[in-house]
Amino acid sequence: MGKGDHNTEPRSVAVAIPFTFSRYPPKSKLDVEVCLVTSRKHEGKYVLPKGGVEAGESTQQAAEREMWEEAGLRPSENQPQISQRGLLSVLDHKPYKGSLVKDPNDPSFVPRAIYTAHGIFIDREGTRPSVVGHGFGSEPGESHYWPEQAERERRWFALEEASEEISWRRDIAELLRLWEESIQL
Repeated sequence: MGKGDHNTEPRSVAVAIPFTFSRYPPKSKLDVEVCLVTSRKHEGKYVLPKGGVEAGESTQQAAEREMWEEAGLRPSENQPQISQRGLLSVLDHKPYKGSLVKDPNDPSFVPRAIYTAHGIFIDREGTRPSVVGHGFGSEPGESHYWPEQAERERRWFALEEASEEISWRRDIAELLRLWEESIQL
């Protein structure tokens, strides 16, 4: 599609919610930790790993790819089912460039993006360094090296603290809130 073409479809954005437990088995939501990364556009601010869904990718695959690129994390092979909801999606409150209306409450409003989140368990106990040439980044857990390492910092937060850190991003904060509400431990 050329620059002059007008596509009114919102961009599909996958959001990873990388999580682990501070103790196992977890007793409550207080035992849940979430990994955030620093934003490239907003210095000193944290975000969840996220990015556009590429052709042929599911939102789950895109979330796992973004989590690897931005945070150096690979999903654990055994994913605990702690969420009681299916897909978590929210509409961007900002309008698409071609949207005829700017008010998100108007039925004609076209959002800039649709954010779909996936909670992805990371086994931090199984963390090993990844070695270039030997399955770089293919091992589950945290890698010591990852594609955006020079551009971002990765940090684990208690769930409540993570929610506070990303509250400045209304759409992403809403996804984390919905995910937290769905947790059953």
